[in-house]
Amino acid sequence: MLLVPLACGTGGPLGDASPLPAEVDGLPVVTVSAALAAREAGRLGPHAVAGWFSMAPRHPCPAPFGPHGGFREPNPLELYCTLGDWALAELREPVVEVTQQKAPGLSSIEVRGRSMVGPWLQPVFDAAPPQPPDGWPNTWTPFPIVLIGHFGDVRAQNCQPDLVVACLERFVATGIGWPAGGP
Repeated sequence: MLLVPLACGTGGPLGDASPLPAEVDGLPVVTVSAALAAREAGRLGPHAVAGWFSMAPRHPCPAPFGPHGGFREPNPLELYCTLGDWALAELREPVVEVTQQKAPGLSSIEVRGRSMVGPWLQPVFDAAPPQPPDGWPNTWTPFPIVLIGHFGDVRAQNCQPDLVVACLERFVATGIGWPAGGP
């Protein structure tokens, strides 16, 4: 199966939100589903993947414990306490549903996980995940982005034994290819 580049401004999986580059850093810009198909075919990357990125509001996280008790430093590929917190989706869909209520002297937020409809992946970032562009309403409203990265990261061998396969399947984002300079 060939990786199919996205043509500029074609109303593809990102709609007409912004004109996408056909390539970034010499890599063809592909859909999330094309990147997942490449992974299944053993083509681990690098890839430039276009999609809609969204992220759940921040939340507290308990300390990770090892199999015999005591604190353990989780491997970033395990996505400890962030599994499901963000997604790069092929369709313009948020990773969570958020309801905000504001009243004088009172405000609340309710976050519910949701099932993604279209193809999606949860990238691993060595640094903080990307933030929305200036003027964007919030992190859970999907924004268009092209991430550069790969599958089959060598650090997967250091994941907990039951997570090695999942860690190998993670897309490790090594940079933001578009918009220039990243959001």
